[in-house]
Amino acid sequence: MKNLNHALVALPLCCFSLALAGDAKKKMGHAKYVAYTENANFLPRQANLNGLQKISQSPGVSVVGTSGSSFYDYQTNGGDEKRVRVLPDGSVHIVFMGATDRAAPGGATRGTFYAYSTDNGATFLNLGRVEAQRAGFPSLGLTSDNRAVIASHSAPAGTALGTYVSIDALAGFGIFSAYNAPRTPAECIWPRMTVSTNDRIVFYGSSQTTGGNTWNSVDPVSGNFTFPSNQPVFPGVEGELRGAIAASPNGKVAMILTNLFNLPPGRDFGNNNIIMRESTDGGVTFSDPINVTKYPDDTTSVRPAFWLSVSALYVNEELHLAWTEVLDQVPNDGGISYFFTDLRIRHWAPSVNGGVPTTAARFDTVHFSGVLPNGVNHLEMDYGSIGVDAEGILSVAFTAFSGDTTQADPITGLGYGDIWAVSSANNGLQWGEPPTRLPAWAMATFGPCLRQTTACNGASLRT
Repeated sequence: MKNLNHALVALPLCCFSLALAGDAKKKMGHAKYVAYTENANFLPRQANLNGLQKISQSPGVSVVGTSGSSFYDYQTNGGDEKRVRVLPDGSVHIVFMGATDRAAPGGATRGTFYAYSTDNGATFLNLGRVEAQRAGFPSLGLTSDNRAVIASHSAPAGTALGTYVSIDALAGFGIFSAYNAPRTPAECIWPRMTVSTNDRIVFYGSSQTTGGNTWNSVDPVSGNFTFPSNQPVFPGVEGELRGAIAASPNGKVAMILTNLFNLPPGRDFGNNNIIMRESTDGGVTFSDPINVTKYPDDTTSVRPAFWLSVSALYVNEELHLAWTEVLDQVPNDGGISYFFTDLRIRHWAPSVNGGVPTTAARFDTVHFSGVLPNGVNHLEMDYGSIGVDAEGILSVAFTAFSGDTTQADPITGLGYGDIWAVSSANNGLQWGEPPTRLPAWAMATFGPCLRQTTACNGASLRT
């Protein structure tokens, strides 16, 4: 297998257009989130690969191999579609969205690529394409016997665009059985998926035409879906597609959605909050929607507000969430206006701090800088992903700009970020300071480096 720099997997190659510049007190405004649309002619704005390789100090191992190329930076429209699974026996499952035609990354050759390791990621066997037809935006889960389950969206011949579920025959085998989810009442794309008890596969996705979210589940043995039509996740909440899903060891499943702020009369349930529904029977039935954060949505004062990322994880039977948050500084404004000093990574669990969110990392420290432009849909501290190790240490890995990144890509003009992580030994009540800038090998495995409260030895991973 050809070893390439791992930084190529996390490369910011999407079509960025909004430049951020100025000092740490600069007020910025983001009027609207710009979602990727399903356009086969989409061509990401490409960075200078040679320039990136010179700047990057990452020693990482490629999971791309020679069968395809990755063009999409975070592989998401703002959710938490798990794409790396690391198991105690040393096996690692990875999926990514890529294409074999570099000239047309959004074209017919786009799909999910699957890689597998048996040595904790030291080497990878790239098993190639998962779907036979064009597909995208995969989410990865595992059955009880560690077979990969991949939910992507696709439109096989004769069907409309919707969720497409692929299940490996054996662990790391790379031969998949496929199930087409129902296409009614609306398309269900950009799926978030988890595998619950009895290997029931639960997913929910969004519609770029109606703006709503729908869910369903499938039995991998029979291939039968629970409902002949996908069911609404949050009835009446439309135009939102940043979500996460998680399952506990004993049958809980949570579907989470960030409901961004809407000015009147567009307010709906949980406006300007994170909302969720939870199942206690393995994803067969779900509770009524719950407002997790209970933030105000008035337009008369400064208020907490959300951007794109939200990540979910069960620790035993308790749900933990992490997200990017700012303070909206401009009342009566439909967008999000903020100061860098207000940017933070937040954490929530019902038993921690009385259910009041805690702060895992803040931008207004000596570690980070807002000097270089970073592009659309990405703040100077963003895309947190929460994980836990065998000792119960929580960690959140995220992208941030450290201030020592003084060079920008020569083509896009965008700055290179670092992958950082911060950890908590008391269930998320208190978090380490300073956060840790990660070497590439630690990003996926949440290894011992993440538990330190001082910077790790080793190079950072530029993205």
